[in-house]
Amino acid sequence: MDTPAENPTSSHPEGRAPGAPAGTSGSGESTGHITDVFDLRDEPLRDPESRRWHALRIAAALGVSVADLAGMLGTNEHAIRQTPDGTDLQGRLAPFANILAMAQDYYLGDENRTREWLIQPQARLGGRSPLDALRIPGRAPVIEQWIAGIWLGDGE
Repeated sequence: MDTPAENPTSSHPEGRAPGAPAGTSGSGESTGHITDVFDLRDEPLRDPESRRWHALRIAAALGVSVADLAGMLGTNEHAIRQTPDGTDLQGRLAPFANILAMAQDYYLGDENRTREWLIQPQARLGGRSPLDALRIPGRAPVIEQWIAGIWLGDGE
């Protein structure tokens, strides 16, 4: 991801993220998910009826197969296909949904630029692309934090 100085079209001048902090669930409890805290647009990643993140939509947005996403999530393809918006998947889908929402917001909704960035090697990731780094078990939350820092203007 370009730094804000390299991306003059960034929607976050001076490192500020848009949206008022919502950050609560329907029950009033804090969700802690960056997509909720900063009211990021992640509707395309959610099931329209349950409003939960949908694994098949996230796989498509990442440009990976369902089997590939299953490996990243530490589950199997059958489980994802059977219940792609299952409550048991939500915690594991969260970093992927948050990464996609932040990257798409950073690139002003341009899905092509987001996908290009996902496959572009990054020095901060040891020359790996963000997508390749996400394939390493347990790395999704770390990648999510790194991207949140960039998105908020606090990182490189």
